[in-house]
Amino acid sequence: MERKALSFEECEIKFANGKPSQFTGYASKFGNVDSDGDVVVAGAFDQVIETGVKPKMFFNHNHYAVPIGKYSHLETDEVGLIAHGEFTSGISMAKDVQAAMQDGTVDGLSWGGLVSHDDTEWQGDGTRLIKVVSTLREISVVTYPANDEARVDLGTFKSALHQCETIRDFERFLREAGSFSKSLAEATTKRAKVLFAGEPRGEAGVDEINQMLNRISAKLEG
Repeated sequence: MERKALSFEECEIKFANGKPSQFTGYASKFGNVDSDGDVVVAGAFDQVIETGVKPKMFFNHNHYAVPIGKYSHLETDEVGLIAHGEFTSGISMAKDVQAAMQDGTVDGLSWGGLVSHDDTEWQGDGTRLIKVVSTLREISVVTYPANDEARVDLGTFKSALHQCETIRDFERFLREAGSFSKSLAEATTKRAKVLFAGEPRGEAGVDEINQMLNRISAKLEG
């Protein structure tokens, strides 16, 4: 899952006159190098927009929460991807996020989607061109617009893993702390059962789990 973010200054957010629950802004801009060294190429979203996709709206990429709104329309111009969104009335989180956006106390929008290896191209300066976004799953309102803030920090897993005492704790940890999908969390948990079986493995068991998670992360990012 790719996650790319813009600060509100870049998003150019505008709220609808007379209906502040509606807003329009850039979810992605073309041609600029982000903090991961990636550049989204003009036209990258054309294919997915043609499918009529309606990405989910979340706060801080929390896929396990109720969506806080919906995007009624997506379009592109020479600058980037424009999203037309509306918060859902009656959802307390939607009301809170709307107020925070209007006050400027949250800092950006971030899209999450899938990009095929064949649809990217590495440049001589080390930047990666994203030429086609094959799946656009969501556009989140985010507290921190920097891409690095949205990534799972595997270095923090070790201390958190010490809190897990059962297989169920471990699966919940993967989904909540690691933002693993349900299927990926279940698959990882099955592999980890041997690490919890029998006598306690102590520090060695935790280290082995960390190595496994790092291998999974490398495959996902590759």
